[in-house]
Amino acid sequence: LCTRGDSPELLAALEALGATWEATGTKNTPESRVQLKSTAETRALRLSERVVDESETLIETLSALDAQVGKLAKCCSEIEAEVESARSSALVLRAERDRLSAERSKTEERLEIVEKFSTLYHLTPGETAALAGPVSPDFFDALQRVQVIHANCRMLLRTNHRKAGLALMDKMASLQETAYEGLCRWVQSECGSLGDGTDETAGSSLSRNPLLKRATASLKSRPVLLKYCAEEVAGSRHSVLFRQFLDAMTRQSGPGGSSIEAYMSNDPARYVKEIFSWLHGTIVAEQDFMSSLFDAPGSTEDAAGGLERNNSPSDTSALLLDRVFEGVCRPLRIRLEQVLLSSGLKVGVLCKICALLEHYSGEISDLIG
Repeated sequence: LCTRGDSPELLAALEALGATWEATGTKNTPESRVQLKSTAETRALRLSERVVDESETLIETLSALDAQVGKLAKCCSEIEAEVESARSSALVLRAERDRLSAERSKTEERLEIVEKFSTLYHLTPGETAALAGPVSPDFFDALQRVQVIHANCRMLLRTNHRKAGLALMDKMASLQETAYEGLCRWVQSECGSLGDGTDETAGSSLSRNPLLKRATASLKSRPVLLKYCAEEVAGSRHSVLFRQFLDAMTRQSGPGGSSIEAYMSNDPARYVKEIFSWLHGTIVAEQDFMSSLFDAPGSTEDAAGGLERNNSPSDTSALLLDRVFEGVCRPLRIRLEQVLLSSGLKVGVLCKICALLEHYSGEISDLIG
């Protein structure tokens, strides 16, 4: 009785009931109104059954979705585990990379040190081959390199690497001695060929073999070996000058010219002058040859040390020249005696000859001593 007939809720219920009747084709009669409650309950039951049926489908769908979500969660867990394992492996690899990078840096530093050490204290394969091969410009470069390495070894002796320094010094010293001995044999062989041609001068012999001068300069650090070489040169030039002197006495000066020997009977003064003129010119040429060969600067020790330790370079050349022209003395003396003891020699000619002898004696004494 308290319910208002115009309330919105009542009106909405009535409209819904009217729609229901229209949908079911029920007419508004007293019987249908009596069965109104039963109809509403039946409709509610159908709706509930429909809800239950649809709920079962929804539950099945949700169960399948839950299974998929479970699988996805499992996959995520597995992926997370793999990621964690990969992260751990990456940390190990990163640590290994850092360690290898540090070792590489140390190895590169050691390699650089080894290369510098090898440059300072070892010969290259090319230098070793040049030192063991024939005498050439490369041979002298390698020999100079050995001397530099030998000097560098002294720095090692002032450090904690004395043993290595001594070993390298012994090796370089052995290479030096072997090279110098081979160089000495080569110089002796080359000097022995200086006298092959009787018309060849000493200067032309040296210019034909420029390595000979460089070899004697290198041998100045080995005075004993240099002495052997100097004696070989002097002996070679001794034989050459003896043959050249005899040849000069009999060789004609030109087409239709006369030899020096031809002046003995006709013009004794000119004969003596021609002899000493040739002798003086030859001595000057030989002195230049000996000076350029043995008195040129080489090492810190002088070449004279191998010949006579108390002699100067000029004394060295004088000693060698004395040995070279020793063979000319006897044939020269014989010819002078023949001129001076010849019968019919006039006093004026004799005085001229004496003046020539005095002049050339001073000139030759200044050269030879």
